[in-house]
Amino acid sequence: MDLKKTIEGIIEDLVNDNKSISTVFLKLQVIVHILKNENLKNWVEYELHGYPDKIILPEYIIIPGVVYGDLEQHRGIHGSVRISNFILPTSHIKDDDLLDLLRTFRCTDSISKIEEIANNNGQEINVTLPDFCLPYLQRGLDKTCYLYQLSQHSQKFDLKNIVEQVKSSLLQFLLEINDELNLDIEFTAMENKKKIEKAINNTIYAGVVATGENATINANESNIVGGQNNSVTINETVKKEIEDL
Repeated sequence: MDLKKTIEGIIEDLVNDNKSISTVFLKLQVIVHILKNENLKNWVEYELHGYPDKIILPEYIIIPGVVYGDLEQHRGIHGSVRISNFILPTSHIKDDDLLDLLRTFRCTDSISKIEEIANNNGQEINVTLPDFCLPYLQRGLDKTCYLYQLSQHSQKFDLKNIVEQVKSSLLQFLLEINDELNLDIEFTAMENKKKIEKAINNTIYAGVVATGENATINANESNIVGGQNNSVTINETVKKEIEDL
C-alpha cells in the first residue's frame, strides 16, 4: 500500500471544505494499520466512537459551559411566575471541583457527531445537570426564587473549534510523518491560495477569527460568568504575508 498517496489523499480532504471529518478518519485507519502505533490507534478509535468514562480527556474537547435553570419566583399577593432558561450565577461557589463541573462541558461524543451538531441550525447544545447541584446554585438566587431544574449549555462555535483543532492536529502529524519518513510528499492539495490560507489558519493562526476586512486573535478564553473576550488585532504586515501566500 502506498503510504505517500494515502497521506496526500487525507491532506486533500483536510483542506477541502466539502469533506466531512468522518471521511478523513475512515482513511486515517489505513495509516493506523501501516504505522502500527498503539497511541495513534487509541486516539483514532476514541475520535471515531467517542471517549469512554474514566479516561484522561484531551484538552480540546473540554469547552466552556453556561448553567441555565428553570425557576419559579413568588410575588406575594400577585402569585408566582415561572422563568425558563435563566442564566444562573456561579461566582458564589467556592468548591473548585463543582465549579469545574458547572463551567466546563466535556464533548466525549465521536468527532463525526460533534461535527454534525456543529453544522446544524441550532446555536448551542445542552445537557441536564445532576440534582445534587441544585442547592449550591439555589444559594445564589433571591429568596423569592425556587430552582427546580438545571441544564448546561455550550455554543456551536466551540464545537466547530473542536473539529478545526482535530484537523489542525492531524495535519501537523501528517507533516511530521512526511519529514521523519522522508516520503517527499508533493502537497498538490495545497497549491492554490485558498487551500494554503486555510492550512495556515488551522495551524499557525489557529486562534484567528476573520470578520470582514478585520481579523483578531483571541488573547485569552472568555470568563464564563460575567467575563468578556480580550483580543488583539493582527497587524497589517501579518495580513499582507497571508495574502501574498
